[in-house]
Amino acid sequence: MGDDRDLQKYTRRSALGLMTVGGGLVASETWGFTNLTAGRGVKLNVDNDLDAVLGIVADGKQIADNQFTSPVTIDFMNRSNETIAIDVEVTEQNGEQITVEGFGSTKKFSNGPESFMTDIDNSKSLEITVEEAATTDISLTVTSAEFGGVSVELQRGNVTVDNSS
Repeated sequence: MGDDRDLQKYTRRSALGLMTVGGGLVASETWGFTNLTAGRGVKLNVDNDLDAVLGIVADGKQIADNQFTSPVTIDFMNRSNETIAIDVEVTEQNGEQITVEGFGSTKKFSNGPESFMTDIDNSKSLEITVEEAATTDISLTVTSAEFGGVSVELQRGNVTVDNSS
């Protein structure tokens, strides 16, 4: 008879322990998840292709670290089927006075950066003039180009503009 009491005692304790654990699981998180996000690594290569979706050339040539004579015209060409909204930052890096005209505004400044925003259907231009007899480096950064639900940022390198002659 003593064995039956011991068995009942263990069975009762096991039942109470299982009920406690079950109640704890109901009251706490189930360690599930409702949201899953994953980073997508995307590699974009920049090519010296004059047929890019957003073409950027200076006086009809590739920009990539070339030297141009003042005034230089920077053309932004839209080759997509949608309007591209762009925000371009122009930074003069040598302390020289420059004038940037285009996208519906004219700004004179040294150093910077100065921002120019517009929507491009086909093409639009910025004309950069070095005001003094000097050579200066200008950095062009498209801080935002949006089209078709895609937003990109790109650095097009430095443009050296010469007005020393």
